[in-house]
Amino acid sequence: MFRRGDRKLEVIRPYLDAAERAGRSEVVAIGEAREFRWVFDATEKDGPDGVPWFGFYRTERLVTCYYFYLHDRRVGPAFIKVCAYAPYPVKVWCL
Repeated sequence: MFRRGDRKLEVIRPYLDAAERAGRSEVVAIGEAREFRWVFDATEKDGPDGVPWFGFYRTERLVTCYYFYLHDRRVGPAFIKVCAYAPYPVKVWCL
């Protein structure tokens, strides 16, 4: 749904405005974006006795993020962002 360089709120704003005019609480849009996020990765090495040894570290990767845009009659516009890669961060934001 979102393309590179899009301002997500500008793309979604017409849907949020329509839900506000209708006075309904609803999910107005679900969007998908590819973004760079900090994630966990692992390396595998053989130990001196032949037993595998794993090392974990944080790194930046291009991952898929899902945005759920909502409109609530009392709270107003909001979104929930879920990244589809470990550690699966979630952000809830009331605009």
